[in-house]
Amino acid sequence: MTAQDFLILVNEWRQEQKSFREVLENGLVALGIFPADLAREHRLSDAAISRWRSGKNDPHPLTKEIIVTYLEKRARRMVRR
Repeated sequence: MTAQDFLILVNEWRQEQKSFREVLENGLVALGIFPADLAREHRLSDAAISRWRSGKNDPHPLTKEIIVTYLEKRARRMVRR
């Protein structure tokens, strides 16, 4: 998945057509972000990121928005290059 493809996925998520788990997993892969780095950047536990990636549970809606917005901004920067 490319950064451009990821931006399309984010748009689908915002229209409630894709799961947070799918957006998170694809965002990490497309943007080359390690889960531990995402956790550290947002002061989250590695275990929380792992649970979200596996679909065991979802974060609070505000946390979802913060994470997706962060990934979206990084993807937009990659696309502009």
